[in-house]
Amino acid sequence: MNAAIFNYLSKNRAVLPLLISVLTLATLALMLLPLDKYVQDSIWSYDKVGHLLIFGSWTYLMGLYQMIYHSGKFSMFTIFIIGVSFGITIEFLQYLLPLNRSAELFDIAFDSLGSFLAVILLSKSASSIPKKND
Repeated sequence: MNAAIFNYLSKNRAVLPLLISVLTLATLALMLLPLDKYVQDSIWSYDKVGHLLIFGSWTYLMGLYQMIYHSGKFSMFTIFIIGVSFGITIEFLQYLLPLNRSAELFDIAFDSLGSFLAVILLSKSASSIPKKND
C-alpha cells in the first residue's frame, strides 16, 4: 500500500470509517431498492461485475480498517468471511422483503469473488503497514 495513503488514513481516523459507512449505505440502497425505481435497465446487464466491485471494495475497506487500527489483531480469513456474510445478508433480505428483488446464488458467488480478490490485495499490502507496539 502506498505509504502516503497509510499515513493519511492513520492521522485522519474519521476518514476510513466514513468511507465504510458511505459505501455500506450505497450498497444497501443499490441492492435493496426496488428495480422499478431505476430509470435505466441497461445498467443491470453488468449486475455481476457490480457485485464483484462493490463487495470487493467494501471488504477491502473493512480489511484496511482492521490493518490500520487493529494492527496484528486481524485475520484475512475473518475479513473474507465478513465480506461474504454481508453479501449473504443482503441476498437474504432481498428474498425476505417485498422489494421486487430476487436472491440469487450467482450474486453470492460474485460477492464472494470480490471479497476474495480484496483479501488478496490486502495480503499484498499488509507487509507495508508498520505494526503498532501495544
